[in-house]
Amino acid sequence: MAKVNSAAIKERKNVSKRNHYEFIKLNEPEKYAELLKKERERYQKRIETKKLKNITDMTEREKRAKRKQWKINKRNYRRKKKENSTIQEVNIEQAEEVNQSTNTQEKDPLEELNDNQDSQINSRMSRLTRLIGHLKNKLKFHEQKIRRLQSINNRYRLKIHRLRKDKNNPRPNKQSKIHFPTIINEIHKFYEEDTNSRQAAGKKEFITRQGTKKTKRYLVMSLKNLYNKFITTSEIKISYSTFCKYRPFWVVFPKPNNRETCSCEIHVNIKLLIEALHKAKIINEKSDYDFINALCCSPKTDNCLLKTCEGCKDKEIICNEFNNTDVVEFSYWCKIKEPILGDINKVKIITTKKKEKAKPLDLIEKLRINSNRFLKHCFTIEKQYKEMKKLKDFLRNNEAIIHMDWSENYELKYHEEVQSMHFGGSRRQVALHTSVLYLHEESTGQKITKSFCSTSANLRHDAAAVWAHLKPVLDYIYQINTNVDSIHIFTDSPSSQYRNKKIFWIMTQIHKDYAGFLNKLSWNYSESGHGKGAADGVGAVLKTTADRLVNFGQDIGNFNDFYNILKQNIPNIKIEVVSDTFIIAKSNSLPLCLPTFKGTLDVHQVLWDIFCGQDLTFRNFSCFICEANVQCEHGAHLGFLRVPDFTHSVEVTTLADARNMSANIPIYVTVATTQDDSQNNTVFTELSNIDPVTLSTPSTSKSYMATFCDFEELVPANSLSSLEMLKENVEQLPIASTSGEVLNLHVADWVLIKKTRRAIKHQIGRVIGICGDNISISVLNKVPGGFRWPKLRKREVISMNCIKAVLPEPNIDAKLNFHFENIDFIHY
Repeated sequence: MAKVNSAAIKERKNVSKRNHYEFIKLNEPEKYAELLKKERERYQKRIETKKLKNITDMTEREKRAKRKQWKINKRNYRRKKKENSTIQEVNIEQAEEVNQSTNTQEKDPLEELNDNQDSQINSRMSRLTRLIGHLKNKLKFHEQKIRRLQSINNRYRLKIHRLRKDKNNPRPNKQSKIHFPTIINEIHKFYEEDTNSRQAAGKKEFITRQGTKKTKRYLVMSLKNLYNKFITTSEIKISYSTFCKYRPFWVVFPKPNNRETCSCEIHVNIKLLIEALHKAKIINEKSDYDFINALCCSPKTDNCLLKTCEGCKDKEIICNEFNNTDVVEFSYWCKIKEPILGDINKVKIITTKKKEKAKPLDLIEKLRINSNRFLKHCFTIEKQYKEMKKLKDFLRNNEAIIHMDWSENYELKYHEEVQSMHFGGSRRQVALHTSVLYLHEESTGQKITKSFCSTSANLRHDAAAVWAHLKPVLDYIYQINTNVDSIHIFTDSPSSQYRNKKIFWIMTQIHKDYAGFLNKLSWNYSESGHGKGAADGVGAVLKTTADRLVNFGQDIGNFNDFYNILKQNIPNIKIEVVSDTFIIAKSNSLPLCLPTFKGTLDVHQVLWDIFCGQDLTFRNFSCFICEANVQCEHGAHLGFLRVPDFTHSVEVTTLADARNMSANIPIYVTVATTQDDSQNNTVFTELSNIDPVTLSTPSTSKSYMATFCDFEELVPANSLSSLEMLKENVEQLPIASTSGEVLNLHVADWVLIKKTRRAIKHQIGRVIGICGDNISISVLNKVPGGFRWPKLRKREVISMNCIKAVLPEPNIDAKLNFHFENIDFIHY
């Protein structure tokens, strides 16, 4: 029995279906419409179940196959259409002959059977050929997939091998799952730490992404070093690519036009020295960060930086082989003296970057000597940042933090300026003292952050100006929360502004304006050259806003315009005005003679307590665990200092000198009869009424103290007669001059001063106060044709040994120049 051909059966079924479909289409329109409806529903269902895919939903491989089939179908369609449209010419006679010959010739049955078998064999061969081609393509696809998976496997096998070799890398805990937003938040916090990035202080340094405006922060080291620091200090383990991917958009790389103009001299000099040695291939460390890691444990601790760690205190930098006859060129920053043009006797001190050459051994020794100082410098930087961060994180309800700094003076400007205004000296400036406050709101108890700026037309940045600008900040704090009794101040550490003996005395006086509220005060200083912080951003916002308003056409040409316009346009920053008279009043209340704390440059925290009175505690780094007036148990103690209270008395001299004075001299005397401060009275009396017994101190009966004041400060302005009487009736004091002669000196005398350690050998000044062995004077300036008062009079305190002679009263010409006789021998 012949084998049934399935293809033929299938073809007969298809022909039958087509015939039935054509019959319905021509004879039964209702049934044909229903059939079309079912076909459309079937089509929609196949699309919904994804059995029939749209071209957009297909993969790239399926798209290529589908488009290929479309081309074949289109080709067949065109061929059939062409064949149907061509009219064939048929010769009737030939057709009849062919039909007759065809009909006359009958096919042999065996030949017909053979033809059927051949067709079956050919169809099977074609089917198998197609199957072989399909299998070849499938085999090629799987071979490519195997090769790709093998390469991935080899890469991860190598990574596993490296991880197994690293003993310090802990095995990953598959069961612990950390919430991914938490990881991103930790990465952002790490990038924003002041030890890892510095906040831009420029008024134009902002960046905006997706409607979010942020102040730029510049990275202080490479991302690789930051990543190594992150994985050693954090419990979160992430890859380097993840760490870089989630860097905040406002933390950017520094560019050449964003060069650092306030770099730390210690850091820069060490960095230049390390780079020079690395360039000469003497050491392997490339940066100061690598240098610290080579000398300290991993991770480093405070003891490592202080060189007290048992594990790394003896570590030294390993040097490669080198020839000491070679010369290495290196650079460093230093201060040098240069003569002033036009006057060879005067010099100025400038900071410059010098280049020198030295032998390798000398440079290695220089690096070794400076390494301990550099490590201690790094310790103080990190310690101050950590203590401030810890204090902010665990701030109590009765505490407040003031982070403040002087911003660069803002130059007032107009939208349109004439040439003489733009290039001349007519442009005025405004002083800005910016602060960021951290405290709790009294009503809700919620921790809040406030921005504050005090502005003044007085451009002074000294201790008196700091005191005046600090007053409105403290007032604002007590408006928010009256429960605050402890205030912590954080500033940078310039000796001309914040870290000096006048600020130390001011710390003992602040509480008098807030009696019953302020009980504790700490002043914390950042390491020199590392004082950038949040307060700089407040100044940048103010200047940016002012410049933007000027660009829009507004004029900010005077101080009142600056204050009013910024107060209207920046509601989130509290802006207050500090008057010029208030700063001068604070300056006049500062005493002339104050004790100096030895080692002020090492001070990074000063503590005062209401129970300590006039005693201050000094520490070389901040510690908020140990109280004031006790030695710090954590190694931060530097010493104590008792600052005299000059509220009623400004200057002091011994009673032995005072008894040589005439009897009717009005002076201020502080009389202390008991231990109770309420019994201490200040009276305005005459020297003849002073009894030596009542002025004796409890410790010895031979030590007496009387009080003399800076007359122009303590005598009221309307009591000019008393002032003149005081100056006229002061008897001369016997003082030894530099030549050994005894000089008679009193207030308002003109004196010749011998200067030491200066290019100016002599100066002329007027005595304005006497304080024991110290004399307060006001110095004249030398001008062509005589002497003249400077525009800004400054008081100087000198020793009596510096006075060379007492000069007679000078003559004053029409130009208000002073002329003295017999002083042609003086060289200025």
